[in-house]
Amino acid sequence: MIASHLRSVVFDCHQPAALARFWAETLGYSVRRYDGEDIARLQEQGYTPETDPSVVIDPPAAGPTIWFNRVPDAKSGKNRVHLDVNLANHGDVDTLVARGARILRGPAGSEDWYIMADPEGNEFCAFPQGRWPHREPSSGTPVRAESGRPRSPLWEIEGVRGDGLARTRRAAPESRLRPILTVSP
Repeated sequence: MIASHLRSVVFDCHQPAALARFWAETLGYSVRRYDGEDIARLQEQGYTPETDPSVVIDPPAAGPTIWFNRVPDAKSGKNRVHLDVNLANHGDVDTLVARGARILRGPAGSEDWYIMADPEGNEFCAFPQGRWPHREPSSGTPVRAESGRPRSPLWEIEGVRGDGLARTRRAAPESRLRPILTVSP
């Protein structure tokens, strides 16, 4: 096994500074400050912090940084990797929308989370805390047992079926940890 850890996540985008601010506020990260050397380097290249082609946000504690790099190409197709974020409550979905995110799909069937897109169209999933007022979520959400945990931070593994899929149940509130990054197929 290779001894490694996740260093950074990188977004290709058109407006790095604006997208960095969106994600910093969403995740509780902070946009890395520019010192005098950084400003001079940018000015030599004809940029300002607002037009910097590569902006980074830092986590509040240990964890990966997230970079936003300007690319000329438009996003095409669905992301193969996305972020999952826990929200404090259902009102936070409205806050994300007010800040430029879009709802691509609301809760549906046994999936009681939102699929959203950031201001540049990058998909992410939003998991508001609390029960849905209109229905109880169903149990038995299929997830691969090999992962050792369910796909959603709101579910925990109850047992493994004969076909290798896990039976799940809603996780206790105290076990719902905010993931820094969840990679899904």
